[in-house]
Parts: sequence; structure tokens; C-alpha cells
Amino acid sequence: MTTPSRAHYVYAYYTKQGPFYFGVGTNARFLSHLAKAANPFLRKKLEKLSRLDEMIGIKIVYETDNRAEANQKEIELIAKYGRRDEGGCLCNLAPGGDGGDTYTGRRLFYNPKTKKIKAFKVSEAPNGWLPGRGEYAGPRIACYNPKTLSVTKVYTEEEIPEGFVRGLPKGLKTGPTGKWVIANPKTGEHQWIEPRNGIPKGWVRGRIHKGSTEGKVRWTNLETRKARFIRQGEKLPNPWVQGSPNAQGKAVVVKGTVYPSVAAAAKGLDLTRHKFCTTVKFRYVDNR
Repeated sequence: MTTPSRAHYVYAYYTKQGPFYFGVGTNARFLSHLAKAANPFLRKKLEKLSRLDEMIGIKIVYETDNRAEANQKEIELIAKYGRRDEGGCLCNLAPGGDGGDTYTGRRLFYNPKTKKIKAFKVSEAPNGWLPGRGEYAGPRIACYNPKTLSVTKVYTEEEIPEGFVRGLPKGLKTGPTGKWVIANPKTGEHQWIEPRNGIPKGWVRGRIHKGSTEGKVRWTNLETRKARFIRQGEKLPNPWVQGSPNAQGKAVVVKGTVYPSVAAAAKGLDLTRHKFCTTVKFRYVDNR
């Protein structure tokens, strides 16, 4: 699929049977559900499709530079196909737009006069407040509760929730919104990039944690069948051989030296295979 070219867009997740989720976003929002979707219905749907090895398509269905227009389009599409709890086919939990907290029924509303944004239950929204964020599509800022240390994000025009203060608890780090973390398997470096710029050569998406086998080569001990992963170019002493034991055939021992196969032993002793088998005393090591 192509990367969105405009500031705001509506995206769809679909299978051969049709769409099963619509969302609105900016930057790389449309990819965020693949890591771990917060919506439990969507998460289970994606996990099921992955287990069944079925196609999961992602499509940008509408693009605009106006957030309110994107919100309205999402609302229209969700209404057209219907949510699961209403007898439709979509995993969406809310009717669309800036849905706010879909678990408590709270949605974002904005006040055109004060230019403030706040979350209310739909039935409790004061007069003069309209659903969504209007034209106020600025960046979000982090804030936290000093007592519980819970963290949330609010838009710059939105009022900070009661009991929260702007910023993050001391020692807590978070990545920039809309960016990917990439890693260099050789150097172990990490950095954040804009998704639209692509992943540089030699780098991979995600973090490389301690113990990761990324960029390493498997070696197998032919006597104990244990495996180790070491950096490319490094070697281990006999009876360690590069690769998996299942790919090596039967190992052989010649005068205490273990070779991964008869062919390898013959080559190591500078003999033909026939000459090795007829003149050299050896025994097999069962490495099944």
C-alpha cells in the first residue's frame, strides 16, 4: 500500500470478504494496530486471521488536510457498514470521528468560542460543545498523575484531566508519536525515523534486545546437540559446526575429531569420499 500523502486520512482493514475496521489518523497511525491493537475485537480478529494465514489488507480510502472532514468520512463509513454490536461487520467500538474513550462511552467535544477540547459522555455534553476536535488538530502532549503515575496524552487545545500534570514521571521514556524505531544488527545502535523516509540499508525495524539472534549465525555441537548463536566471522572449536544438526546428516569421529559428515571428514583429510570410507577408521555420531 502507499504511504498517505496528506495530513489526515481514513484507513480500512479488510479481507476478501470486505472491510472489518475503519480508522482515522495521521503519519503511520494505520500501521499501529499490527503491533498490538487496543481494541479487543480488532486484536482478536487480527490474531485469528494471522493464525489462519489469511490476507490482511490495509487501504487508505480517503485523504484530506482537514481533520474534521476525515472524522466525518469515518463516521459515514462506519454507519454504512455497521459495527458488530449493531449487527454489522466492523470491529469498531465507537461511531467514529474523534471517538475518545470507547470503553466508557466518552467522546471528545470542542467549543468553537473558547477553542477548548474536552471529553464528555454523549448524553452529558454541555450546550455549545460540538463532537470532535473541529479544526484543532495540533500535536498531543503527555501528562501524568503524580499519585498513580498513570500516563495519558491530550491535544494541545484540550484541558488536562483533573489530578494530572503536564510531562512524564521521572525516569519514564517514550518514543516520538508517529515514528518507527530501527536498529543496526551489527553495531547495536537504535534510532527513530519518519516511516515515509524508509528503512536505511543494513537496518531493521524494531529493537534488538539482549540475546537477540538478529545478525548472528547458528553453530551446533555435534556431540551434545546444543546450539549457540555467534556473530558472523567468529568461529567455535571442534566439535562445533556451523548450522543446524538436522541439516548436517550423521557426524563422524576420526581420532577424536568430530566432522559434521563423511563428506566433510573426507574433505578435511584431503581424501576422496571412497578413499576415506575404505581406508580410514571412523565412527558415526547419532545427532538426530
